[in-house]
Amino acid sequence: MPEPQLALPPRGVSPVPLEKRKTRSASGQPRIRRARHFDSPQEPSVLRGSTGLVDPLRRRSAEASAAAALARKARAEPPARAGKPFVLCQTPGIGMAFDALTDTLLASPYWEKYAGLSVMQDYSGIDLLLGDKFQIEAFVENCQRLAFRKKRRGLDLSFTRVADAGHTGVLARERPLYVNYFLGSRMMTLKSKMLETLRDSMRDPYSVTPRTFILVPRSQDERYEYLNDSRPATWIAKSSHGSKGLGVKISKDKHSVLQYVDAQPKKYKWVVQQYVERPFLLQGRKFDIRTWVLMTGQRVFVYKRGVCRTSSYQYSDASLGNLDDHLTHLTNHHIQETGKRYQMYEQGNELWFHQLHECMQNLPTPKSFYKDIEPQLNHLTAIMFRAAQPHIVQSPPPIESFQLFGFDFLVDDSMRVWLLEVNGSPAIAEYLKRDMVADLAEVIMKDTDTSTYLASQRGDRPNDFVELNV
Repeated sequence: MPEPQLALPPRGVSPVPLEKRKTRSASGQPRIRRARHFDSPQEPSVLRGSTGLVDPLRRRSAEASAAAALARKARAEPPARAGKPFVLCQTPGIGMAFDALTDTLLASPYWEKYAGLSVMQDYSGIDLLLGDKFQIEAFVENCQRLAFRKKRRGLDLSFTRVADAGHTGVLARERPLYVNYFLGSRMMTLKSKMLETLRDSMRDPYSVTPRTFILVPRSQDERYEYLNDSRPATWIAKSSHGSKGLGVKISKDKHSVLQYVDAQPKKYKWVVQQYVERPFLLQGRKFDIRTWVLMTGQRVFVYKRGVCRTSSYQYSDASLGNLDDHLTHLTNHHIQETGKRYQMYEQGNELWFHQLHECMQNLPTPKSFYKDIEPQLNHLTAIMFRAAQPHIVQSPPPIESFQLFGFDFLVDDSMRVWLLEVNGSPAIAEYLKRDMVADLAEVIMKDTDTSTYLASQRGDRPNDFVELNV
């Protein structure tokens, strides 16, 4: 007699009642129905065994994995756009300038804020990415690398490694993504790189900046040329990476300067620059000039309203006998704020261009800031950008990079302007901050609803970013 065949239940039905549901029949009597595991026949068959039966353990494990994946995706992806773009501040504390830019855009009807960026973020839903130079530089470099592979090697971006998943959506999007950094800009913003850039592009770089040597602690560098420079001078040593006037050494003794550099614990580059001993003085006090310059794409804009940062202490020939008195010799706000005379002459030790012009008009031989100094500022700025242009890398579409620079100048007693350094993430004077960031956003987002809105908000006031012919 043939063996009886085992009748298997239909697909999707458990051979045992895993769950009992109480329902009522037409007569009102309760009855028992076996529960199905899936609500539709399209559920993944990977959860079924070879017999077509559901393995409860595998089912629960797969459901947990799917739930975890959905949770990760919800955390990583920005919320629904709802017709508005997003602004993302990637790094807290990246500076008051970008905090102000964020506030300006959020006040418009076109922007919302998205925070909580993770490593696996899909950037395709973000329109403005702000962050410090290290994180933004890494982001742009990754996009540049992927764009190169896509263009030259026919890379299918849907099969990139997981670490690149957050960047592939950027290259596939149509709308621009604004990013506050240019690759290669450090060829201007690092003091040693700025000097190298000028040397590579000019026969006489010291027509732009004072004579400078690059030194590295306890290394073979330009110390031989420095020590054999026979011209008598005062020298100022600054870390190539430094800021805020910290760690500066001023001395007439070359060996003293060299010993100071060699005593530094880390082998970072230093610049030793000839000190301008006879600066143009304002009521007997030193000052330097800060201008703000915006680069977007291949265009350069100078902000017309700059500032003079003043010292609160008198400068004279006798001051050269006390070079350790940084309050007299250095006009950086971080230094001046430590002095007892801070703000004795000007609020915040700041003087605006129109005020400087008035002071120059009252000299025994009247001078004009707008005729004698401002053209030199623009000329040196254009020279610097032309020199750095081969090193500036344009970001791959749809990324649209922009960057705000701070140019620092000094005027000597013959009214000659010298470029001292370029800052890649400059602070903005409180007096100018609101107008400047609105003008900046209007320029970088030209021909958009945001630009039109910001132009309407400034009324009759012109946009103070003026394009520079580079």
